Amino acid sequence: MTLREELCPPKLEEEKVRTLKDLAERLDGCDSRLEDCTALRTAFNSLAKTNLQTVDFHFSGAIDSDTFVRRVLTPRPRKVEDVSYEELLELMTRICNAVGSDYELDYWLQFLEVQLDNHKLSDLIYYPNEYFGDGTDRDEMTPKEILDTAIQHKPSIILLPPSNNL
Repeated sequence: MTLREELCPPKLEEEKVRTLKDLAERLDGCDSRLEDCTALRTAFNSLAKTNLQTVDFHFSGAIDSDTFVRRVLTPRPRKVEDVSYEELLELMTRICNAVGSDYELDYWLQFLEVQLDNHKLSDLIYYPNEYFGDGTDRDEMTPKEILDTAIQHKPSIILLPPSNNL
């Protein structure tokens, strides 16, 4: 199925991505006490229009620099009112089968979280036993079963009482 534009990550300026990727790679593991590290971070933040700290660039091993930069540049997806069940299922299938770049998969997961109003969707996909918390083995759920569960079973948000240390 071909995805319509509203369901895809936004197009980014590839030259900007390359420049920021180079800066991010140089900043990964950089010692914040060094002058050149501060200059690199300032250059990155100026170009990306962010306010990241040096510690934010310690990403190696978790994701690659290209995905890191694309995540930084991409705003959180917005709700699409006319998205169909078939489109949601296509995105869920792509995520479950890892069909797409890390950046696309990450975007589509965030997109589904917004569409389904389910902030624990990644747990449902990758750690279903923890999502349900009942010890039942649901590791073999299909994308359709995951989607149907996410639609029907909205996790509650636990609100903590305000701190008395005001």
